[in-house]
Amino acid sequence: MTARFLAVCGADSQCHSVRLCHLRMVDSTAGYGFNMQGHSDQRGHFITVVDRGSAADSAGLRAGDRIIEVNGVNVEAASHGDVADKIRALSAEVTLLVVDPDADRFFNSESIDISGASTSDHNYNESAAAELTGQCRPPCLLAG
Repeated sequence: MTARFLAVCGADSQCHSVRLCHLRMVDSTAGYGFNMQGHSDQRGHFITVVDRGSAADSAGLRAGDRIIEVNGVNVEAASHGDVADKIRALSAEVTLLVVDPDADRFFNSESIDISGASTSDHNYNESAAAELTGQCRPPCLLAG
């Protein structure tokens, strides 16, 4: 099933969502302040470390988050190098669509695909990115 939403509540009344995080780099020598790693036994690329006080920390990125999209492009099947290149494509900002481990397990158990197709009704344009500056929140877009 391909979902047309970014947040859902399960039978346990717990809401599960993907988060759209917009990071702005303040100090180019410090980078965004996170590390990511791919796992051969799991699909995708995972945030492993978030530096305290960094752009990633300020945006709410957390260790364990799985990256779904970078700047509106699905990267679940991309190589580690390709994902890193997409993150560096814009010199001082990046928008990441991420999911935490609990929500990821829920979406997988319900066979909900949270790929780029499921978020196609949401525009990753400059005005939307500007609204998200310095924060990371569930978009909670219900597109029917």
